[in-house]
Amino acid sequence: MPDKNCLLIPVIVALCAAGGGCSEGLDEMLGRSKAPDPENIYLPPPYQIGTVAEYARMEGGTLLPVKGYGLVVGLGKDGSEQVPPHLKKYFIKYLHLRGVGSEREGTVGITPERVLRDLDTAVVEINGFIPPGAPKGQSFSVQVRAVSGDVRSLDGGTLWEADMRLAVGITSRDPERGKSKILATAQGTVFVNPFLDDRKMADRVKQRQGRTIGGGKVQYSRPIRLQLLMADFARANHIQRRVNERFQRPGAEKVANAKNSSRIDITVPQFWQQDYEHFLQLVMHLPLQADRGQWEKHARDVVQAMDLPSANHGELSLVLEAIGRRVLPIISAYYTNRNPYVAYYSARAALRLGDMAGAPEVLIRLATTSGSALQIEAIRELGRQPLPARATPVLQGLLDDENDLVCVAAYEALRKRGDSVAVTTVELAGGKFQLDLVTSRRKYVIYATQADEARIALFGRDMVVSRPVFFTSPRRLVTINANKAGNPLVVFRSLRRSGTISPPFKVDPHVRSLIVALGERAEHGEVELELVDPAQGERERVKGLGLTYGQVVAVLHRMCSQGSIPAKFVLQKPPRVQQFFRRTTTVGRPNMTEP
Repeated sequence: MPDKNCLLIPVIVALCAAGGGCSEGLDEMLGRSKAPDPENIYLPPPYQIGTVAEYARMEGGTLLPVKGYGLVVGLGKDGSEQVPPHLKKYFIKYLHLRGVGSEREGTVGITPERVLRDLDTAVVEINGFIPPGAPKGQSFSVQVRAVSGDVRSLDGGTLWEADMRLAVGITSRDPERGKSKILATAQGTVFVNPFLDDRKMADRVKQRQGRTIGGGKVQYSRPIRLQLLMADFARANHIQRRVNERFQRPGAEKVANAKNSSRIDITVPQFWQQDYEHFLQLVMHLPLQADRGQWEKHARDVVQAMDLPSANHGELSLVLEAIGRRVLPIISAYYTNRNPYVAYYSARAALRLGDMAGAPEVLIRLATTSGSALQIEAIRELGRQPLPARATPVLQGLLDDENDLVCVAAYEALRKRGDSVAVTTVELAGGKFQLDLVTSRRKYVIYATQADEARIALFGRDMVVSRPVFFTSPRRLVTINANKAGNPLVVFRSLRRSGTISPPFKVDPHVRSLIVALGERAEHGEVELELVDPAQGERERVKGLGLTYGQVVAVLHRMCSQGSIPAKFVLQKPPRVQQFFRRTTTVGRPNMTEP
């Protein structure tokens, strides 16, 4: 039987020829080793052949490292009065600008020096990465780390608004880097890893660092431009024309504007503002062939290249999607391909291009195929699309799946679609985090996020705390007690700054009620509020303890671990932010550290 790769050699040769010839790309596709050629600085991967990415790099397509210094408050006695001398002047100015010591702000008599000496505060270093092509106002998560080694923990603290600048050259001795431009700000509550054990020395050190979920905010839209690898007026004009033909709508602002022989400015169209990263990916994957015969052949070659064992299916699918709706008749023939990757990634491109006939059925079939390597991918893709409507009941059914990854992926997909009665949302702490009640018949799961936004999801109906119960969190921050099986929960907390205990109060034993009681804001420790139970339509009176999102998550994790809550606890893994064609089609300053 002939070797599969041998049968595909004519296809790959044709694909390379469409981009001007690339024997190295053929070697890479077929997995053949080749001695490095010192004359070649850059060899494009096969999916870039004949596309914008073969001839241009994207400025603004890299992760932009930013850094700053700020102040975390609300630590009780876990902070530090130590401030490095070279940072003291900076923070005195920082606090003055924020109204400390101001009569208008009502802080007369409270000096910046006094604030810095308070154990309730800690000076922190802040690091983050502005996403590729991020517009003004885009949020991103940041890491915070205590500068002083005698800070006990950042848990429960709140980062005051701080400035962030390009990380290159920022040090504690020059936190403003010569008054360099402020690229972002950061603020919000600090989320400390809830799995840390206060009894372990290594974990105690880690309590001096955390993250502010979605706390970074971009101050300036990142300019996006294509930089040609070799200056060429004709090619710059050709790329400009192809990008505008594909993405510009009648009467709208020009998407691509060639400024000279090597630079093309890119404006994200209004239609793509909410999905700008996807748009920039499509620009880089756009094939440059304009004639019908050329682009059709290129499309067929790309789909057939997906059948290679080492094919990068996601990138090849983006090439098909970048061509536009005219490619649908070609790729629809591959929905039933024996190779599930060819079928899925052909259908993914088609669904994104608006095929509501055959493409959804491919994704729905894979989303409901247990054990498929593409199941989670298919579920997530259905979440990206507001249509077809028939995907919603399919995703709701997957909420009952015993595979944690499947049920969580289905929940996330339904949240993005926003059309499911199976997910009810309650805002807590003035909107600082959300509680989602997920209708599911599977075993109980508590899912907590640590990227983009702060959310807790309860899977299952009527999840209750097992009683009798006695729970106390590390350093007795929260105590939860019920002596008998039928008793309500008695809840109180320690007030870290004063060392006193809040008045105890009773809480309904449902986990949703406990979360509301823990997370709702407390004024003077005794705020009362009405909680409406969406499932039962009942009203009940509870008091709020005012814990931060991270503290609430830590309580839930520990109660699950000791069996007080009969649920599995799942913490979201923070996603890595991707660059566009990293190390090959990005220019500008290199990253100083890995994200």
